[in-house]
Amino acid sequence: MLETPKYLKVIHYIESLIESSKAHTLIPSERTLSDTLLISRMTIRKAIEMMVSQGKLYRVHHKGTFVSEHKLFKVYNTMSGFTDEVTATGGMVSTDVLLFEIIKAPEEILYKLNLNEDALVYHIKRLRKKDGMPMILEDAYMPFDLCVLSIEDAKHSIYQSLRKKLSVAMASSIQEIKAVLVDLETSSYLGMQQGEPTIETTYTSYLENGRIFEYVKTVKNQHHYELIVQSFHLKGNSHD
Repeated sequence: MLETPKYLKVIHYIESLIESSKAHTLIPSERTLSDTLLISRMTIRKAIEMMVSQGKLYRVHHKGTFVSEHKLFKVYNTMSGFTDEVTATGGMVSTDVLLFEIIKAPEEILYKLNLNEDALVYHIKRLRKKDGMPMILEDAYMPFDLCVLSIEDAKHSIYQSLRKKLSVAMASSIQEIKAVLVDLETSSYLGMQQGEPTIETTYTSYLENGRIFEYVKTVKNQHHYELIVQSFHLKGNSHD
């Protein structure tokens, strides 16, 4: 029998703490968890970041990590890129690369991607179109040491490039969906009115080995884009 990955052991342990804790309770520090579980702090941090992405925990700068209030959320049934979505409908994909740079990761992105200090990342901003119609404004960060990416990769499907270049398969994505009001810059790219309500989605995506390979924020043109979520009933749960 395969041994349970260490980051999952951490998640299971923290989940047991959550079950007996109230919302906004401070959980043990990374150092304390590392000493208790005899697992490296890097693995502890990865597990905590996954739980933050899932909405089970939240961080407060200089104070620690806390138990979140229980929220209703739904997870998409499949993990697919924009190119796959458009191609499946018979549409034509095009992409305007607005920014392609390699930078030192900002502090927030270090946490989101579970990177060490001074790590470099790809920072890629793109406008994705279907049949010439602006659909998505995308702002993505990916670890620089993941693989070699070029602006040509960004002009097409980054997911398809990753499938060819990575030795480890893409596994899953935690996606957070919320309603936002479009700002002036975004409205100019998507052909919307400033202040219109629309959909913002953030993605934290994982490889099969547990590594985070992207953190992406997208704003969608709600006039032309629709989100569909498939849910499954868990046996033993009430219908209420």
